[in-house]
Amino acid sequence: MLSSILMSTVKVSFTLPEETMRLFKRNVPKRKRSKFVARKLEEELKRKELLETIRKTKGVLKETGPEEWKTEKSTRTWIRKMREADLKESERQWNE
Repeated sequence: MLSSILMSTVKVSFTLPEETMRLFKRNVPKRKRSKFVARKLEEELKRKELLETIRKTKGVLKETGPEEWKTEKSTRTWIRKMREADLKESERQWNE
């Protein structure tokens, strides 16, 4: 994650559906809302970049990929472990 300590910030304004804003206010404390939005926005932007990279490189490692990618079952296991690690890291960052 980009370090908010080293980055300058800008104030932005955008429109959200009422229900989304209601859930946001109910679930995110006032003093953590900007940090929450910044993290989620960054995560989504990184996800979009990743998906574009995947689209562009589809099939490149068909013959030479890691052992974890050789079968559908091993790939699912590897993905599950990566997601669990990401979730733990997100929870750690949120609790900082």
